[in-house]
Amino acid sequence: MDLLEKYSLRIMQLRSLNARESSIVNRAKAIGWVFVDLTFLGSTLYYLLFHVTDIIEAVDCITVIIVVCQTLMKQLSLLIYQQEYADILNTVDKFWAYDKFGAAPNKKLTSIQNLIEKLVQCHMVVIIACGFFYYFKAALQREKVLIMGWVTVCGIENNMCYAVNYAGQVMWIAWLMPIFLGYDTMSLLLLGRVYCELEQIKYGFINLEVQGEESEVLKQVSALVRQHNLVLDFLEKIGGLFSSILLCLFLTVLMALCTSFFLLTATGFPPSFSVLSRLGPYLAGSCGQNLLYCIVGQIISDQTLSVADAAYDSKWFATKSLGLRKAICLVIQRSQRSTQLAAGGIFNLNLETFVAVTKASASALAFLNTMYN
Repeated sequence: MDLLEKYSLRIMQLRSLNARESSIVNRAKAIGWVFVDLTFLGSTLYYLLFHVTDIIEAVDCITVIIVVCQTLMKQLSLLIYQQEYADILNTVDKFWAYDKFGAAPNKKLTSIQNLIEKLVQCHMVVIIACGFFYYFKAALQREKVLIMGWVTVCGIENNMCYAVNYAGQVMWIAWLMPIFLGYDTMSLLLLGRVYCELEQIKYGFINLEVQGEESEVLKQVSALVRQHNLVLDFLEKIGGLFSSILLCLFLTVLMALCTSFFLLTATGFPPSFSVLSRLGPYLAGSCGQNLLYCIVGQIISDQTLSVADAAYDSKWFATKSLGLRKAICLVIQRSQRSTQLAAGGIFNLNLETFVAVTKASASALAFLNTMYN
């Protein structure tokens, strides 16, 4: 739980959404912040519907609304299903320590954990960089514009009004970051922990000692089977809890790709430096988020299937124990059905889905360009 605490739970605690520290006061604070975010979102939507006359500016507003909606979905999920998230976090405590099977697997699992930590850090750097590029939107465009469109009570031609609105938008974007970063980080770290636990189960099967007393051997196999079932149940809980969020993620990423590519091409090709510098990081962040979830989903699916190979590679043939052979057969049979994370029960998280989303965004881009021209 060290990485979860360091990179996710502490961050989400800023918005009173740490599932491990649930209380009436924290829930009240979290509900209050949801209404604050909805107020800002409502202002942006009102500006889009009643003040925007240019399609380029409209698409620019939509890119912001996409990010805010995704963040609000994560926020509401953490608030509504707080007990379920707490149960998932508590289940991680039942996973085996990395040194359970000795120094060799411990070294390998520690290396995997370090790799996961670097991946999480890279993801956080990309998202934060995208936020900073939005902060410098006015400087990049070399004109007096706000970071996003929203309703103002005064004209931004006035320097004081412009400074107040710009500072307010900077603080709001910074305030969205804890949920946007914390939720994705929690998801990646939980799935990384599942990968490591399955690695230990595979190691346990491959190095199973079958020459000892039959009762002791069956006890070892029972422990492996129980842990395997625990991990599979854990994955099902994660899949059920993350399903709607992942569906929202894929839909918003699809819209983000379409709007970003449209803005890059509608203003002329090649795009100007101001447009490219403002939308490039946003586009990279959207593509990176989609690719990251699809790669992780593919890895977890392959890892669940590989348990069957590990069970078959155990020395079951060196014993005449009928109970051991039956247990191995059951593990193989269960592991031959891959456990896949799905977005809304529709899109499985794998590389095929990433390609499909990319193709769909390209088709939508062609349609938008045709309508605009």
